[in-house]
Amino acid sequence: MTEENRKWLPVALAVFVVIAGAGIGGFFGMLASFLYVYGLPEAGPGPVHILGPILGGVSGAGAGLLWSRLMGRLSPQASGARIVLVGIGWGIVVGSLATIFLHSGLMIAAGLLNGSAFIAVPVFGVPAGLATGLVCGFLRWGVVTLMRRKAQAESAATPTDGAAMGQ
Repeated sequence: MTEENRKWLPVALAVFVVIAGAGIGGFFGMLASFLYVYGLPEAGPGPVHILGPILGGVSGAGAGLLWSRLMGRLSPQASGARIVLVGIGWGIVVGSLATIFLHSGLMIAAGLLNGSAFIAVPVFGVPAGLATGLVCGFLRWGVVTLMRRKAQAESAATPTDGAAMGQ
């Protein structure tokens, strides 16, 4: 596998993470919209039931893209444990940011401007980011390991000196 062919692995993982983030965010956005529509009687009328999945999907996709960019900066020589732990850490950070974005938008749409979006971060954002960061961190570790093995196999199969090439 050449260097050009190996580049698709991190890109494929990033695409997967963004799509997974959008799906997870959309699901949690739908649940959050139910909370605002049915669980908070002080919430005013508005498009909250429609905005929940949309804001959740957009914030989840953004979180997946940000996580992928941040993990791409990690050294390719990092150990598997470091890759997974950093993936969890960044997952918590971007999951919390996505939760703040989602609930801030829903609060504005519902007419509740009291800052309670920050309460949702430890309840929803941190666990969702931790779980997603854990799974995607393991996937990132697998991609890095596969890339390392392919590079080692190529370097072992390629002669590097003139004597090996019959010169």
